[in-house]
Amino acid sequence: MILYVNWIFNYTHSTSFGCLQIFTTVRAVGFKRERIPVYLIQIFMVLVLVIATFVAGLFFYIFYTGVLTNTKKVLNKTGEEFLTREIDFRKEYVRNFLVSFYEEEEKRFEDYKWSLLEKNVLQAREFLKNHSAGELLKQRFLYGDGIVYYIKGDRIYHPHKKGVPVTLAKDDSGNPYLKEGIGRALKSGRTFIEYWKGGKKRLTYIEYFPEKKIFLVTSGDEERLKKNYQYRVKSDMISIIKTVSQFMPAILEEAGLDFRRVIIDTTFYEDRKFPSFSVKFPDVGLYLTVYVRTPGLNQLINDIKMENDAFLEKELRSFFAYYFVPFFSFIVAMAILLGWWINNEIDTLSLKLFRATIKDPRTGGYSRTGLKAFVERLKTTGFEKAVIVLCDVENFKTVNSRSREKGDEFLKEIYNHLSKLFPSEKFKEVAIGRQEADRFIVIIPVNKELEREVISIVQENLSSITFSGLEFKFYVIVDSTGLEDVNFDRIIDELFEALKRAKSERRYFVIVDDGLRERIETDNKLYLQLKTALNEDRITFAIQPIVETDSLSPIGYEVLGRIFVDGKIESIYPYISSVNVRNTNLQVEITKRVIERALRFKVANHQGFAGKYFSVNVSKTFLVNGFYSFILSLFEKTGYPPEELVVEVLERDSYDERTAEIFHKLTKEGIRIAIDDFGVERANIMTILELPVDIVKFDGSFMKKAEKDETARKLLKGVNGIIKDIGKRTVIEMVETEKMIELSKELGFSLLQGYAVGKPEVPEKNY
Repeated sequence: MILYVNWIFNYTHSTSFGCLQIFTTVRAVGFKRERIPVYLIQIFMVLVLVIATFVAGLFFYIFYTGVLTNTKKVLNKTGEEFLTREIDFRKEYVRNFLVSFYEEEEKRFEDYKWSLLEKNVLQAREFLKNHSAGELLKQRFLYGDGIVYYIKGDRIYHPHKKGVPVTLAKDDSGNPYLKEGIGRALKSGRTFIEYWKGGKKRLTYIEYFPEKKIFLVTSGDEERLKKNYQYRVKSDMISIIKTVSQFMPAILEEAGLDFRRVIIDTTFYEDRKFPSFSVKFPDVGLYLTVYVRTPGLNQLINDIKMENDAFLEKELRSFFAYYFVPFFSFIVAMAILLGWWINNEIDTLSLKLFRATIKDPRTGGYSRTGLKAFVERLKTTGFEKAVIVLCDVENFKTVNSRSREKGDEFLKEIYNHLSKLFPSEKFKEVAIGRQEADRFIVIIPVNKELEREVISIVQENLSSITFSGLEFKFYVIVDSTGLEDVNFDRIIDELFEALKRAKSERRYFVIVDDGLRERIETDNKLYLQLKTALNEDRITFAIQPIVETDSLSPIGYEVLGRIFVDGKIESIYPYISSVNVRNTNLQVEITKRVIERALRFKVANHQGFAGKYFSVNVSKTFLVNGFYSFILSLFEKTGYPPEELVVEVLERDSYDERTAEIFHKLTKEGIRIAIDDFGVERANIMTILELPVDIVKFDGSFMKKAEKDETARKLLKGVNGIIKDIGKRTVIEMVETEKMIELSKELGFSLLQGYAVGKPEVPEKNY
């Protein structure tokens, strides 16, 4: 008893301390430091008492179980031998009754197995009322192999065997069973076929569908169908046995047994307190246990039960008098003492937790929780607005990758730099903290006059920082917001969206205004529209000819993405160039869809495009992350010749070792490389010399300048001549007039592309 009381004390002590931590966390996050209300202490006391009562009940259960064990021993000793003899010769009556039902069900399997396959075809017939036969191949059904395929003419249309002639589909012995089955189905409307395949017996159901002039076929493995059937038999058995249990007393009476109860379970169950017998059906995992009593022992059982009840009542009185009441009183007293102790401990711990949750341990500034709480507190002050600044360090990884200590030192330096911009002497209410990684948030409550000054300070003094002899630039996003209904999480999301756009446009200082918010909202909408279009299979492509300058005959075609919007075809460029889409996995998936459909189209129409290449645009993100394996897999699936594919990569994306490595791997497979938009950001002829580039595409903006400016014309002709002299073919884009065609010839370009020589065309069929 002493050991037990000691265990209870330790248990309740640890439980109360856990509750203490929960209360402390809730109060710290809310920034409230006040004593716990009395009702919380009372709730805690009730919790302790409930635990104590549970433990006392556990003791009672153990004691009660001991009494029942003695009762079982008495019953088994006096009656088990007699009952066993009485039941052995009678129980076969009930056993045979139930076993016969199971044996009857076994005989019904022959009809059942065909009905399962027939259900697949019935579902397929319903599906074909509103869909094409081709769409049927994408569906799965419920029974057998779960597939319905169709035969039209002399060909099988199957998800895994598209277009295989019927005469080639044979069983293990070489008999063309399908062809024979089709003939029988054509005469009678439907037929069944049994054959052996892979050492297993297969069942095939064929039905002729005159509306579509096709044969619907579904198959199943007889062994798997039997398991499905046995599962149904198991369910039926349970239903039957439940019904049998309702008139079980009458059956047992006829067998000379006194009914007790029936248990139906998927595992064998035995209670030695009462004699029983079982009917087992292991094939379906079902066991029936019938408990019985014989009339001759009823009085004996009643006498034993009365003796045990008297003994149990006596023992329970002793238990409550000597153990339970003193123990329960002790628990109540302990709960009162713990309640007082907890209230004092919370005052100390809540202050510690409060300080820990609002401070960033790496910089000493505010944490995310602290920043959010600061904004909430500002709502109660007299300030009308707040300027919120997001500061992101460019190339922070170059420092943090050295060591965590160096990264922490750099973060501390940034925090000190921000603190100097807003000294406490002038700015009484300023919160500087780290939102995540190297992204800092500065919150300055302002009035109208101070707002302009704060923005000016940020713009003039927050452009870069020097650390370890290196200069690091800041991306700075500034937003002014009213404090009355401010939502901190929404403001942070807005700043991060603006930061994403600023990085993509290489703008280091951005002020969030209504125009920027509108552009962010537009980008978000474009992203959702593009993602929806991909999911709904509304992505297609167009091809624009690339012609030889002299003959104006097509030598290749550039593949351009297109999207169906409200039934109309639009260029995919405004969507794919959105900040939210650019260099993301969604862009990669769109590119895959466009390339795959274009290559399938060319293979299907190879005669019209013989000897001509298709040129596809690939982002750097996709190029270095899976494009090589994707395109080789696509070649294998479609049979597309690698030598007729050109991969276009923007010039700005071609200046690193990883890109060069992929270029060399692609060219080894026979794929050619083109540099797109050459000279838009920078023109580096050395890169063209070093990389395995075949084609250089000049941006159309050069042509427009050359039309108006003699100097631009000479420069373009000179650069074009140098590139051609080193063995590369050159393409000028955006050739839109006859005058531009003549100018392109004068400048010496090898190939032309633009509306004047060929507009983009979308194939009629989507591949």
